[in-house]
Amino acid sequence: MAYPKVNLRRIKRKKGTSWMIDYAVDGKRVRKIIEGNKHTAEQIKSEIQRRLSLSQFDIFKDKPAIIPFELLYNEYKLSKKNLIRKTSLKRYENYSDRFIKFMKENFSEAFNDISKITSTYVKECLDDSMEGDPDEVNVWTRKTANGLRAHLKTIFDFAISKKYLAENPVDACPKYPIFSTKKVEFFTDEQLTRIWETVEKQWRPFLEFILHTGLRKGEAINLIWENVNLNSPHPTITIISRDDWQTKTGQHRTIPLNTRAVEILQAQLNKQYYVFLSTTGKKVLPDDPYHALKKALNTLELNGDVHKLRHTFASKLVMAGETLYTVGKLLGHTDPKTTQIYAHLSPNHLRGAVDKMLTDKK
Repeated sequence: MAYPKVNLRRIKRKKGTSWMIDYAVDGKRVRKIIEGNKHTAEQIKSEIQRRLSLSQFDIFKDKPAIIPFELLYNEYKLSKKNLIRKTSLKRYENYSDRFIKFMKENFSEAFNDISKITSTYVKECLDDSMEGDPDEVNVWTRKTANGLRAHLKTIFDFAISKKYLAENPVDACPKYPIFSTKKVEFFTDEQLTRIWETVEKQWRPFLEFILHTGLRKGEAINLIWENVNLNSPHPTITIISRDDWQTKTGQHRTIPLNTRAVEILQAQLNKQYYVFLSTTGKKVLPDDPYHALKKALNTLELNGDVHKLRHTFASKLVMAGETLYTVGKLLGHTDPKTTQIYAHLSPNHLRGAVDKMLTDKK
């Protein structure tokens, strides 16, 4: 009995080499572009060929297809093409690499057949990721383990949507509780004065701008003049996604500028597309401002990094009496709980609340 033959063709594109799966079913031609390396493309080709062959003999009626986890993950990644940021994809790959390594070493049979992956296996992997010396690089925190759990749940939900599975094995694995014991740290005015005196001159405007706007490092690096408004009684900048860059949350926000932030921008007006450029006139690399600030902090024997400047921005606002809601909006937080780390800096707000009991009685 004849069955459809699946062909694999190499395609050269501007961004590199891709692969095309090409076959016909019942007279209808099917073509699919496969991103990635040849090995992945051949895996997908072989699996499609296998399914077509079994379907031709009606074997699927009695026995479901066997789907290896690695094949499922490759298919999942293809479904997310152009839908998630590169940074998110890198984080997902870190999660998946951990799960793949654990399953290969401990439950290889289930790894090669996702229908055999149970909640017990998932839970053991999550527990394993947190075992060992907390100071070791390969030992994860509960927060990171929860990230892996969420990632696996999404993958298996995808498998259910494709009818590869009937139930999600992650559903029976509860999230790990996270107890916050650390208060947010920020730079004092005296420390900031010493930092600006010590840090390399070319990096002070970039770092000081983060202090006065609360921007994330990536937001400052990717700020373009098109999104700067200085020709107004109330100058602002807008953080918004573009084709070549996406915000962390996918949302946009407009931030009012104080006098010092405006002065910094006005000093950059001779620049082009990006507001802040490197010393060579190119786009700032993420590690450059990080190393510049760490060098100054090491000299001053202070702890912290670029993100601590963002914390300092928020902390100063809260201590000045600004509401957590407003601070969260300026920082671009989508979850109000994220801004709660600054709540302890606003004792006057809490005092005002309890004092209302006495006021109401008068």
